Amino acid sequence: MSRHAASTRKGIRGRTAVLAGVAGAALVAAATMAPAYATVTSPSVRGATTITLGGKAITTLQSNGCGPLTATVLGDAAAVTTPKGVKLILKVSGLDIQDGSGAIRLKHSGGVTLENSCYTISLTGFRITNFGTVNETSDFDLNALVKGTGVREVVGTLDLSAAQITVTGSTVRVNQMNLLASDDGAKILNQLALGTDTGPFASGDKVGFAKTKVTFIGL
Repeated sequence: MSRHAASTRKGIRGRTAVLAGVAGAALVAAATMAPAYATVTSPSVRGATTITLGGKAITTLQSNGCGPLTATVLGDAAAVTTPKGVKLILKVSGLDIQDGSGAIRLKHSGGVTLENSCYTISLTGFRITNFGTVNETSDFDLNALVKGTGVREVVGTLDLSAAQITVTGSTVRVNQMNLLASDDGAKILNQLALGTDTGPFASGDKVGFAKTKVTFIGL
């Protein structure tokens, strides 16, 4: 599973430099992998991430005999379900930036329960991150806690190859990230499609898309 990185230097000063060097570079890949560092910086932020499960994925889920897929939000999340997909909106609750490497961990509150007649799963504590990886230049991991087990699983990959990134003032927007299934994500989708770990979904399949907006407070 690859992830995304950029270089951020402690000596960068000023609002524009911080956003370009920390926010823009951390959210937009540009540099080779740096060694893992133990300490992080956690600036004050607010924002939201929208994750959409759609396209052929939603068609497959709705046509394999497990009935309609429903999404029930947990906490302060929001969800919209249409024939074309399920859109989950998560509030940003924090950001950690790894000192030295510029790798990030974007944290969210709330969650969602996905359910049909074959399977039910609740996911909370979503994180978008590229911490501690061997290839950080092309995408982020999307991980979440499986409610009831306490296990954090990588449920997808956010591919940045077609992403559009803008920095306006203290706000960073990343649009058009492709949502790809991970190994665990494919198992979840297969359970929802057929009630088994194997089925029509495989790791690397495009299953939707995502976008995020982060505003740095006090910069």
